[in-house]
Amino acid sequence: MASTSASPASRAGILVNVAAFVVITAGLKAASDVVVLVLAALFLAVAVAPPVFFLQRKGVPFTVGLVIAMGAAIGALGAIAMLVGTSVTQFRQQIPDYQVLIQGHYESASRLLA
Repeated sequence: MASTSASPASRAGILVNVAAFVVITAGLKAASDVVVLVLAALFLAVAVAPPVFFLQRKGVPFTVGLVIAMGAAIGALGAIAMLVGTSVTQFRQQIPDYQVLIQGHYESASRLLA
């Protein structure tokens, strides 16, 4: 007759796995500032590597290619930041107009449903 309950060893293994998950999650949360920076650096390295290698194949020294690629990446990120900043500023200026528009739609819907 097979027993449906788990053996003490398998329950202990599950408990160890859950404890390990909790410890790893707590450690990642505690080190989130560092983890975010490391992941950002990794992303930037992966994004910049192909242009650097392309420039190397064209005869540009590694350091010069790295400076060129990093400058281009920083310039692109700066341009994106400026676009987002401009859009947010315009949106904030138009919030009162949106409030009036939404209030009008709300009142129309209330009259229609009443």
